[in-house]
Amino acid sequence: MNVVISLCVGQILMLPVLCKLSTGILSTPEDFAYLDRFCFQSETGHLEFTLSYPLDQPVQNLLLYFDSEDQWPRAYTQLKVPLSPYDNKLTKCIIVNDTSASTPTTWVHCSGTRTFTSMRSRWWFLAISSCDLEDKGNNSNGIYVEYKLIMTNGEPTEILRFQFSDDEWLILPTDFLFLILLFILLLVNYVIGCQLTSRRLYHNTYRISTQSLLLDVTGLTMMVISYGTYAVDGVGTPFLKLMAQLFRGFAEMFFIFMVLLLARGLNVTKMKLSKVDNFALFCLISFFITSYIGMLFWEIKGFDPALVYYQSESIPGYLIAAWRIVAWIFFIFNSYFTQAASPLKKKFYTSFVILLTPWFWSGPVVLCIANYVLNNWVREGVVNIVNNCVVSYGYIVFLASLL
Repeated sequence: MNVVISLCVGQILMLPVLCKLSTGILSTPEDFAYLDRFCFQSETGHLEFTLSYPLDQPVQNLLLYFDSEDQWPRAYTQLKVPLSPYDNKLTKCIIVNDTSASTPTTWVHCSGTRTFTSMRSRWWFLAISSCDLEDKGNNSNGIYVEYKLIMTNGEPTEILRFQFSDDEWLILPTDFLFLILLFILLLVNYVIGCQLTSRRLYHNTYRISTQSLLLDVTGLTMMVISYGTYAVDGVGTPFLKLMAQLFRGFAEMFFIFMVLLLARGLNVTKMKLSKVDNFALFCLISFFITSYIGMLFWEIKGFDPALVYYQSESIPGYLIAAWRIVAWIFFIFNSYFTQAASPLKKKFYTSFVILLTPWFWSGPVVLCIANYVLNNWVREGVVNIVNNCVVSYGYIVFLASLL
């Protein structure tokens, strides 16, 4: 009995292959299920697979689709069935009797490799389907399969590329470089903080900026560790990556809170906010934090990886971008009213607004460029670089304003 390796290709040559490590047990009453995805580099992208299922189950088919509209999106959202599958006779399957269990079971073990050659790097989606050739009633047979997928790009000696999807191999080296930059900014922050302390000018707004920078450094450190682990074993530490995203999300919240306090004049034109200001800022920040964290969790956990390449393509991604524009509007209005009440600070607030406006608008602009201009096989790496540049720019502008 063979497992059908259905390769729905338009312009691909099938040769031996490599990718990230993905293992598990897929059990579902459906006859078609998404398994995993990977952006294979042309000519060096390699897939190695192992499938096991009980002999009494229908044939379990490993299906591969590339990312054109008439392939994976159509198969997943419309048909939920294979598109022109065929048995290429290259899969090696053996029958094995498992006598170690309390009830002896006969298993089908199949393995094989593929290398992809195309005009460019492209996304490939892997799915499993169940096909009983003797079932003429079109009944659902369900799927039960134990699988192991090893997907790689390049050679094992290329540690920064081998385990990574082709759209994300730049993330680890660039994150490491920006982590060094943030450490330098943290050192500068500490030196300026010491000077302010000696002059008794270490105010709450500066303390909040320090906390924001510390959260960003911590989050980026966890991100580097997570990707570094992934580069070694192809699995990484998903929980650490999730915590890194949350830490950096909180860092952004602290930074925006600090900017809004400065816009309202705290430690610039006044040493204490009025009760009305405190209440308004408390309500505003509480709403922002609650909505932002909610959208962040929704963005991280709620999107469908079978349809969404990048988290910002989901509805929460657009809501977070809109959230930044709303925060910018509050920033502009507060800065205007503060400088109107204190004309001597007009120059400071004018330059502050001009320099920080790009920081607020960068999120929505990058989102639109990433989703509608950048190709999906370079999107994640490029967006990661731009976001790190924006984060660093915000801290540099703030620290420069103190000099």
